[in-house]
Amino acid sequence: MKITKAPRYSRGAFAPSGWHARICRATAPVARLTTTASDALALQSCRPTLRVGGCSGNPAAPKAFGAACILLLSLFLTGCASDPLTRTVRQYGYSPLVPIGDRHNVGDAYTVDDLSEQPLILLTDRMSKNDVSGLMRSIRENVALENVTFSKTYDLKAEAEYIGYLRGILEAKGITKYQVAYSGAHQYVLSAYRLNKAVLPHIRSALRQRDDAYIIYALLQVSSIEYRFFNSNGVKVELSPGSVLENQIKAALGASWRVDEQKNLSVKQPMFIGYRIAYTELDRKNASREIKPVPAREIRAAQRQRVAAAISAAGSPTGQ
Repeated sequence: MKITKAPRYSRGAFAPSGWHARICRATAPVARLTTTASDALALQSCRPTLRVGGCSGNPAAPKAFGAACILLLSLFLTGCASDPLTRTVRQYGYSPLVPIGDRHNVGDAYTVDDLSEQPLILLTDRMSKNDVSGLMRSIRENVALENVTFSKTYDLKAEAEYIGYLRGILEAKGITKYQVAYSGAHQYVLSAYRLNKAVLPHIRSALRQRDDAYIIYALLQVSSIEYRFFNSNGVKVELSPGSVLENQIKAALGASWRVDEQKNLSVKQPMFIGYRIAYTELDRKNASREIKPVPAREIRAAQRQRVAAAISAAGSPTGQ
């Protein structure tokens, strides 16, 4: 893998923390990744590894990066005001997957980075389901976070992932605060080497029909998520199954969400909730493809607009 200076990406330049370059070891303010078949570096997930006193893993880091490390540390500490699900998605560099789903695979290709259109290529169409399942099992790893319980109450803000998308319709019900719990977080990360060796040979013929595409190279999964809601006085607000509000939530975040027996909003089965995606462009001169990860922040605005449209189409939240 070679990290080189790059022109601004068509949707904005990205920091080298994109495809797993470690936060404090990047050597260029704007970079791109050029992968080769001989690249045997397994690009592990970019975990938040900042420690007080400097950048971890590189005690001899150049002084030029000192200020950047301090800035990143302050951003990390500020981010702790958000809920743990939001922090997990953002600290691991994922774009929220809306609607959530259980049938995605690394190697699936799309024409747009926010996955709002039908997939261009499904890996299961080019490989046997057993081979795809084996690939997913081989790259699965535990996210280094404990299960989160209902231990803290958070203000409902638009910036929160998933639940923040619903702020308008929830506030119409008097909901201003929430608690969240989730368990069983795993991620599936495809290294550049395995992308070249295990995936591209199967989808290359289909990609020949396009100069560019977007390929999922990492997925974040949880076994369950549950939200509890409260009004401004701290009184629990119970949701009603089959209500217009529940239908709007399903339209916005996915049909797997439901109002459970405790009148909370929950998902009780393993679901992918986040993804990382890379832009691949055909270099006809060299008969090769460049892989450029897309920053999650560049996808969120399009997602929120799409969710708002889905909520509006699902009806007005009048009455439970």
